[in-house]
Amino acid sequence: MIKNKFNWLVAVSLLFIIAACSGDSGSNAASEEPKSSTSATFTYKTYEGLIAERPCGQSLNGVAAYVSSINEEYLCCYDATSEIWSWQSNQGGSCPVVGKNESKVSSSSKMEIYSSAEKSSSSNYSLSSSSVLDINGDYFIDDRDGQSYRMVTIGSQTWMAQNLNYDDENGYCYGNKDENCSQYGRLYYGTNHCPAGWHLPTIDEWNVLIDFVGGASVAGKMLKSATGWNEFENGVDAYEFSALPAGSYYARQSFNAIGDGTVFMADTVKNDSMSVHYVSINGEKDGVSFGGMNKKYMDLPTGTSIRCLKGSSAVDVEKNTSSSSSVAPRSSSSSYSSTLIDSRDGQSYKVVKIGKQIWMAQNLNFETDDSYCYDDQEENCAKYGRLYTWTTAMDGEGWFSGDAVGCGDGKKCTPTYPVHGICPTGWHLPSSDEWEALLTTAGKDNASTVLFSKTGWDGGRNGTDKYGFSALPAGGKVDFGVYLGAGTDAYFWTSSEKYSSSADVAHLTFGLAIVSDDGKFAGYSVRCIMD
Repeated sequence: MIKNKFNWLVAVSLLFIIAACSGDSGSNAASEEPKSSTSATFTYKTYEGLIAERPCGQSLNGVAAYVSSINEEYLCCYDATSEIWSWQSNQGGSCPVVGKNESKVSSSSKMEIYSSAEKSSSSNYSLSSSSVLDINGDYFIDDRDGQSYRMVTIGSQTWMAQNLNYDDENGYCYGNKDENCSQYGRLYYGTNHCPAGWHLPTIDEWNVLIDFVGGASVAGKMLKSATGWNEFENGVDAYEFSALPAGSYYARQSFNAIGDGTVFMADTVKNDSMSVHYVSINGEKDGVSFGGMNKKYMDLPTGTSIRCLKGSSAVDVEKNTSSSSSVAPRSSSSSYSSTLIDSRDGQSYKVVKIGKQIWMAQNLNFETDDSYCYDDQEENCAKYGRLYTWTTAMDGEGWFSGDAVGCGDGKKCTPTYPVHGICPTGWHLPSSDEWEALLTTAGKDNASTVLFSKTGWDGGRNGTDKYGFSALPAGGKVDFGVYLGAGTDAYFWTSSEKYSSSADVAHLTFGLAIVSDDGKFAGYSVRCIMD
């Protein structure tokens, strides 16, 4: 292990003859200590915590997770019929094979999302095929060799979510072992390897991705796969980019750092002093580093992984961005945005995908008992949505589902997660774990800024609304009918109970984004999350 670390440091030192910046911060939030009596890779206290922090996807295919509160083990499996990844009860040690007539998800249980250009009077919930959102990812077939690659849209960019593995004279398997090509893809020299319709991204295009996922100091953690790295080095894979520790191949002489690091190639442009640029992820750090190889040192090239970017060639992209070094993170208007129609009252809500989660981008405004307009003024419901007691938010009376019947102020309950609550069909009241996952994706230190709406906050303390979440300072209703906090605070109920008299609340205010408990009697906003 010490020798491997030394080789990695030597390779990176030589590789980054001209180095730029680097960053690392943060800590691993999820538990990865398996219970001794199971073979599970991960252990979580609750099922809701598992699905919030470890959404099932291709990078976790066949991985087992143990939920201690119910003494149950789950496998991450793909249902080819419904085209959905999900955590399924581990009955036989492997994922079940689901035939065409054995789909685990009925079409009537799916939710309908209408793209902004579509209109429909249908109240039957099913995912629109013309929607620009691809929740589970899609696949691209390289017609040169028939290999398939998962692809994922992150912000305004569509990336291959697996390393390129096309066999040509300048591509190598780590250690010259074919099994490493199968697992990690190839390590390449030169820049002309991507299939038609795709291109090797420039360093500026990499920066667009890195900025979007939170910046250089956390991008490594966000983009690393959730499994496969050395002990304590896995990432959270928040965007299903699934960066693997493929190592590198220095000067066609030494392979370095498999399991502990990866280097991605970035294209150069005319008149650039570099022959090639690199983006590096070190397993021991949360950030990414940048570097390059000066043209005069091309006798010492380095073989690296390639992630192709969909669209025009890098040269065309550079021509169309005359000041490419100033490319900014994608604006909120570029984020996935569609409209949900609540069939109960016909109201529509914007929808946004942030990381792996799909949220309403507006506060719920469904009128029911024990729901209020701020200061009892109807115009405030139109502006902020309604304020609900926790009992109402949970649907403790069971009007819409039986998930939380009996839950309320002054009594403990055991709801069935996810809790449908007061939310429309196909959506549920987010748990505290799901809120924490959102805050982690947004970057906790800056979460309030990037989640705040661009207008409406007192003192000009508006946010950037980077993800299109558009949190509004709706305030809340406290004891004795008093309303407080409009213009300065946003409070959102979670489905996570703390004590008989309190439950967890997500609280956003100037410089603060936390989840903490508050009295169930209070009236707070509700943001629903897609099932």
